[in-house]
Amino acid sequence: MLEPGDHLLQSTQLMRPIDHFDLRSFDLNLLIAFDALMEERSVTRAAARLRVRQPAMSHSLSVLRMLLQDELFVRDGAIMRPTARALNIAPAVRSTLRRMEEILRWKEPFDPSRQDRTFRLGFSSDVELLVMPELTAPASTHRARCSLNGPAGRASRYPPFIG
Repeated sequence: MLEPGDHLLQSTQLMRPIDHFDLRSFDLNLLIAFDALMEERSVTRAAARLRVRQPAMSHSLSVLRMLLQDELFVRDGAIMRPTARALNIAPAVRSTLRRMEEILRWKEPFDPSRQDRTFRLGFSSDVELLVMPELTAPASTHRARCSLNGPAGRASRYPPFIG
């Protein structure tokens, strides 16, 4: 009969320490958990930070310990003290995670000369007379492929514009 916690023991027994690294089989979320543990020095606070339950964070730590063959964090009173190995890899983990965030958040700058788009604006006819010339003025000096529609979707009598 299984005792509480036996499922964690069984799942970690199926894993083997890293003797040759294959990134395709490594759960990169473990690095996020490691970074949170380094920052918080508490399994409970790290779990809260990542919006997971404490047992899930404990499981991530146990998997990391097994894969990296190091305790990584040792309880010292109310905090978890990082081992020398954890302190050694922490800067590389942190910079890698930050770089990945930059890569995933990067967006190509808007270039109206490379996109066929129609922008529809809604405002009164009086405002249209004041605003549209200012919005479309750069079109005379650039090759924009975007067009601008005025109120109620009617095509503007102004040329394409560049933003």
